[in-house]
Amino acid sequence: MMIDAPNPVHTALDDPEAHVRRCLARLPFADVDVELTAAACALPGRTAGEALAVLADAGLLERHGRHPVRGPVYGLRGAVRTPPRTHADERDQLDQLDRLDAEGPDPAAGEPLRRALDWLLAATTAAAHLLDRGYRDLDRDYHYPPADAPAFTTVSEALAWLDAQHTNLMAAVRATHAAGLHRSTWQLVHAMRPCWTTFHHRPGWLEAHELAYDAAQVCGHAPAQREILATWGAALRNAGRHAQAAVAFTRVIAAARTAGDGLGAARALYELGGTHLDANRPRQSVQFLRRARRLLRTLGDARGVALCSICLGQVALVHGRPTEAITLLDEARAALVGEHHAFDAARALAWLGRAHAHKGDYATAQYDLRLAHDEFVAVGSSRWIARVREMLGDIAREQHRLEDATRFHAQALEMYGRSSPCDAKRLRRHLDGLKAPTGSPDRDRDRV
Repeated sequence: MMIDAPNPVHTALDDPEAHVRRCLARLPFADVDVELTAAACALPGRTAGEALAVLADAGLLERHGRHPVRGPVYGLRGAVRTPPRTHADERDQLDQLDRLDAEGPDPAAGEPLRRALDWLLAATTAAAHLLDRGYRDLDRDYHYPPADAPAFTTVSEALAWLDAQHTNLMAAVRATHAAGLHRSTWQLVHAMRPCWTTFHHRPGWLEAHELAYDAAQVCGHAPAQREILATWGAALRNAGRHAQAAVAFTRVIAAARTAGDGLGAARALYELGGTHLDANRPRQSVQFLRRARRLLRTLGDARGVALCSICLGQVALVHGRPTEAITLLDEARAALVGEHHAFDAARALAWLGRAHAHKGDYATAQYDLRLAHDEFVAVGSSRWIARVREMLGDIAREQHRLEDATRFHAQALEMYGRSSPCDAKRLRRHLDGLKAPTGSPDRDRDRV
């Protein structure tokens, strides 16, 4: 809902600033940058940037500093508006989208929001293609095809942008679903896949996929339903809801086989095996992981084969076979580095360090884990930075370096508390078991 009451500051603004202010009032976002504003307002970037600066000087925007990828960022507040505060505010925004969808573009109603949504979809899709070589192309529908979507050149750039835009992307998903723009809903969530798989802790993972799956069903888009359900299953597993995750992956396997989608079925088999492993059922996981690896090798999915090998390496560790684990993890690491999958390559290296520790080679273990830590810092995965610190604490304890163990575990627990409650709970349980005089060996330590 716009505020149109006369205001000396507002009336003093030149036309570009007034236009930007009116457009920003239509957006449900927490903040904006120059590119997003330019897209929403259909303005050149320089004009949009100058208008934002003027609005900030007038006290209508809040300067949030300069982001390394987004550039200057401005918070929406006051007369320009923060995200909907009341049901009436939210209804007004949704009415704009409804009118746009039913009647076509209307600059006074939903066009700025539709332009912003299209730009976010294009940018997020571009990031996904750079970050995930296993990403499967699906439809993209644009009312206003963006001419200047971000061109990410590095993995760290794309991840930093996704991380910074997460709140806005979730606002876009909620707005499109509530307005019945179902294709936009599932396309946005599908494009955000690297955000979910890298930043496991992100709030909204479950919510977004519930909305997206509903939207894909309404659209009758079977490939989208399978892709969304698979990532939804990963969200359920990440939340510790293993039985529901297994059901989701089983449904994906059946649907993919019916559709003749061999790659989709094989990838879901891998996810099902990983779910059993995460639920501390390593023996059950092996049958799915081996089948998935055979199928993925036949289909030429080198990354998928390597991911199966990481899980099988973990199974070997659980069963006390570190030499076998090292062989599997070495192969996985080499393949993932060769395919330029930085995040997964770092995961393989972290587990390789754990495998060397199981064999008693603590010098190599610490070297591998510290290198993996640096690689996770480079890709910005806070959950796995914490996971590596936990592993460093584990091997320090095994070497009776209790001060180091306490320090690493405290660091990991603090990071988990901010990013991954399930991991925080698991680590606390592990540490409590170690304190107990007659505590049994912790079965969770070497799980995903």
